[in-house]
Amino acid sequence: MWLCHAVFTRGSLQNLRNQSSGKDSILNVTEYVIPLSENARKRHYHESYEGKVACFSVQLEVFFNNSWQVVIRYDSSHGFTHIDQYKIDGRKVKSELHLSLSEALTFADEDIKENWKLYQKRFLEGK
Repeated sequence: MWLCHAVFTRGSLQNLRNQSSGKDSILNVTEYVIPLSENARKRHYHESYEGKVACFSVQLEVFFNNSWQVVIRYDSSHGFTHIDQYKIDGRKVKSELHLSLSEALTFADEDIKENWKLYQKRFLEGK
């Protein structure tokens, strides 16, 4: 598990199992990377339990200075949905989304798909 594993400590996963209909439900993990260009890619990760999004992280990465740098990340760590916007100098700006897990995951996928070039340009220009 990539980013969300902290959400499902052994105890909380056991509690979820106990609340199910008597059967062990399966925690589903979806993870993939989509190349957007030679120097940009989208990384998607989410966990779902009984068909509901339990946690997620979707980010745009740009290859810069010989390594992949996170430019923008939508995720549900810290107990709420938010976006982290990274600057080329290492600064990070966090903004709460005020969306459900499912809504935020869909929004993140669509936003990066539609706006990755703009985010990449702003990052590389230091904006």
